[in-house]
Amino acid sequence: MRFIANNMQRTVATARSFATGFMPEADVVVEHLPFGGPRDSRFALTVSHSDAAFSNRIDRQLGETFGGGAGIDRILAPSYALLSRVIDYPSSARGRRPDAVPFASTGVSYFDIIRPPHSIGLHGPIGEAYPVADSILLQQYEDPSAAASFGHPLTWEEWRLIGKVKETYISMRYGTKAMSAKLGKEFLPLLAKRLERGEPRLTFVGGHDTTLAQVGTQLDVEPYELPGAVEYRTPIGSKIVLGRWCCDDGIDRLSVDFVYQTTAQIRACQPADRAHPPSVVRLRLKGLTPDADGRYPLADVLPRLLSPDPGS
Repeated sequence: MRFIANNMQRTVATARSFATGFMPEADVVVEHLPFGGPRDSRFALTVSHSDAAFSNRIDRQLGETFGGGAGIDRILAPSYALLSRVIDYPSSARGRRPDAVPFASTGVSYFDIIRPPHSIGLHGPIGEAYPVADSILLQQYEDPSAAASFGHPLTWEEWRLIGKVKETYISMRYGTKAMSAKLGKEFLPLLAKRLERGEPRLTFVGGHDTTLAQVGTQLDVEPYELPGAVEYRTPIGSKIVLGRWCCDDGIDRLSVDFVYQTTAQIRACQPADRAHPPSVVRLRLKGLTPDADGRYPLADVLPRLLSPDPGS
């Protein structure tokens, strides 16, 4: 088995916690680069090279998926309105600035790549709304009362509207084929080789929601929403589990499961055990026919992890 984590305290701690729960009497080594050093390139959030053609592919793919920035703002208009009310944005110091971007569809969200260091930028309403939504979502896990939403009692549906900002931002920033292939040029082949060889028997990778977005995008996962989660696509602490199955008919197959704790479990700090198991949702892949158990021929899936962006 092999345990790999990005060189951040939280990702290494997650990997060590999983290793301890999995094999409590073994001294499992978690591989990671030194803390405080250069970021592990397998978990890259910046691209090493970009040009106009690359940016144009991302713009085209965002247009196909969301209808571009204006389409995203129309989708998120109810979420923007809710966030603005929750934090009283128009009366805030930032909201009163002359250059303030309103949480409304009067602006237009857009994407660019800032050079150097080729970091990915999202601007306009979604760029303004995302850090607010992300902060409030993290706070509600610790305090589900109205204090997390600045005294505004929110329904489950309203919490999901806030979660929609975060999930859309992740999909827009990291979920295009062009970007996921570029960022995952080291990480995705690592997964493919482990699955192809079938060894080590277990590989644990401690990454981020952006890591999950890359895997889901390259596998071409059908749209899904996770029950019981306000972060309904990549909730905190969640995992994509890729399982290789050696079947009696001689065909190796792959299952793709999303494993996560519900929002209620996280709020209660409920450890996962047999009495309180995590939720599991089997994901479906576009363009492929699963067997009766929702698995796909491994040979049909591996090229999706190894192939570059088809638009390149």
